Amino acid sequence: HHDGMGHNHVVLSCAEDGYALWDDDAQKGRTFFKTQDGHCSINPAVNSVIVSDTYPAKCGESAAMTCRRGREGKHLFVMDLVSGVRFNLGQFESRGEGPVHVRSDLHPRWSPDGKTIAIDSTHTSEGRQVFVLDVSSLVEKLQRAGDGQAENSRHPAATLGGRAGDFGHPPWLASCRRIYLDVGSNRGIQVRKLFTPEKFPAAGVLRLFDQHFGLPADRQQPGATSGLCALGMEPHPRLQPELMTITQAFLRRGWFVNFYPFAASVAEGTSSFELRNGVGTGTASSLGRIFKNYGTREGEAQVRTIDLAAFISSLPVPVTLMKLDIEGEERNVVPRLSSQGQLCREAVEHVFIEVHADPSHGVTKGDVGSEVRRALGEARRAGGGACGPAGLEVLDDESYANGVDKLGRPIPIV
Repeated sequence: HHDGMGHNHVVLSCAEDGYALWDDDAQKGRTFFKTQDGHCSINPAVNSVIVSDTYPAKCGESAAMTCRRGREGKHLFVMDLVSGVRFNLGQFESRGEGPVHVRSDLHPRWSPDGKTIAIDSTHTSEGRQVFVLDVSSLVEKLQRAGDGQAENSRHPAATLGGRAGDFGHPPWLASCRRIYLDVGSNRGIQVRKLFTPEKFPAAGVLRLFDQHFGLPADRQQPGATSGLCALGMEPHPRLQPELMTITQAFLRRGWFVNFYPFAASVAEGTSSFELRNGVGTGTASSLGRIFKNYGTREGEAQVRTIDLAAFISSLPVPVTLMKLDIEGEERNVVPRLSSQGQLCREAVEHVFIEVHADPSHGVTKGDVGSEVRRALGEARRAGGGACGPAGLEVLDDESYANGVDKLGRPIPIV
């Protein structure tokens, strides 16, 4: 299935090996979304936005109104090609369709003004019907974001050239109204404190969670109700199984949690990542920006680095609270965030950070703290002009770093 971009002879192809853009003039293309084929359609008003559908999959709990439990249905989603963010619009049951040759796919198509989407669906008891969804508010939001990035993105030429920005966001991200961004998650203990604070009494970060996200009872509501989402970032390869276990356990409780296996930095790429234990497993691991003579070194790994500023700009709502604990890389990342408009309150409302000394270069924690505050004071919007900077607190909460209580007993995840 294909659709034309409308200029530069660029074609969008949604085939079995993934979604791709092909520039016939340049004779090059790039696959930007690995998935099964779908019926993709480019928004007539915003050509960086597409709509598409999927093959039937098991009905999710959040789609109970249109996809009954125990049945299968097709997902409908909108995707912003520039940021790589996908917005799940719903799942529609494949009801009474018979054999595959008479199956009714969703076949989503845009209206001429790009504000509504029409689909074929059999999710009701009335057979195949046409339904129209109003997505004007989402499209307008994406259009404003695209206008603000137009000079940098040069869509689609920059995308065809390999533009970074495919972060693999979870489909529920579009429903988030409040985001906790945990940069430097290690074993995911801070995210666990957010949702199960009763297991971590007297932890220093709990007052911030109460202040910004409400009382524990509010935070423990399903994400679909509370709008609370926790996004973590941790590249340490040996910690990924534990982070996946946390993710799966919390998603079963209805809590929206996702950990990205990236190292926060100032550019997309690959870098050597030193594996080093500190007060806990892997807690002193870093990109090696500062020399460390403490802890236990366990080797190195090649990890993906991302531009944290680009990651934050790809999120659908401002970050309510961000933790930044990246073992010295904050000296590079914080000025980058400031210059790219991502330390304005309209992007990140509040940040707490652990600063790290660099003794080999005579840099103290106080020096780094001053650098961070100076960068905040110089925060500018992406398009230029001063803005209200994010609230700042220097805080290092390493309590329960190994996931055990004061008696050395493992703390259950749920």
